[in-house]
Amino acid sequence: MPDDVDLAHRCADKAAKTFFRDILDPSLTIDKTVIPVLKLIKSVLQLTDKTVYDLLGGAEFNNEGYIFCSSWIMTWFSHDVKRWANVQRLWDLFMSRRPFFVIYFCAAFISLNKGAIEEGLE
Repeated sequence: MPDDVDLAHRCADKAAKTFFRDILDPSLTIDKTVIPVLKLIKSVLQLTDKTVYDLLGGAEFNNEGYIFCSSWIMTWFSHDVKRWANVQRLWDLFMSRRPFFVIYFCAAFISLNKGAIEEGLE
């Protein structure tokens, strides 16, 4: 068991120093960490799913409007996914890809939930 704890600690340390480096920087504000990532998600949706982009207000929808997915970026879905096994799979996926992969995943997740977005706007 101690080997598992040591491995988990090393993985968390590596993630904090690479994937979460900017978000964990205490000298940076949300405007300099999370909002630029939300802008990227918005841009990906504009290019890949114009319907969802328009549903979310298109160019008129400010970047802070995407704040609903900020916890996805900051915690890699661990606060939003109920089953721990699914959280572990997501973390495995995100850690095995380039840091921008989570941005594409968020945009795809929003697109896949287009129906719920439409229902919420009715």
